[in-house]
Amino acid sequence: MSIRLTRAIACLYAAGLVFLTLGSPRYRFETVLPNNVEHLVAFSISGFLFSIGYRSRPVLVPLAGVGFVAALEVLQIWVAGRHARWIDFAMDALGFLHRGRFGSHCVPGTRPVDGTVSSCLERQWWRQLRRGTARVARIFGRLTREARVAGK
Repeated sequence: MSIRLTRAIACLYAAGLVFLTLGSPRYRFETVLPNNVEHLVAFSISGFLFSIGYRSRPVLVPLAGVGFVAALEVLQIWVAGRHARWIDFAMDALGFLHRGRFGSHCVPGTRPVDGTVSSCLERQWWRQLRRGTARVARIFGRLTREARVAGK
């Protein structure tokens, strides 16, 4: 995926977060997840997108992300039906920083900007992911075979 496309997707996603955060509560999605986990996941995705789109700015992305989160929480003070809470700020910032720090290292074929040994960690991460996927496929295959045998 090109850098420009990733940046555009990140900006559109951020605009969606602004709409959902500052818009009417009736437009908010209802999920089975607790509110804090929703905040963590939503801003983790944002941090991931921005960290991929702006790989060459490893310091600016987290700072801008925390500033973005703080601005959204402060702006909620003046929106009817919304409330600014410290726990929301903490979960949003934690989500953005978590994916913002590790997001660019999770993409295969990318090299770390800061010159660390994270490319080695990246290979280990993908290797573990492949092993886990293969393990799930084996379990699923075994369960499918057992279901066929039990159905006969």
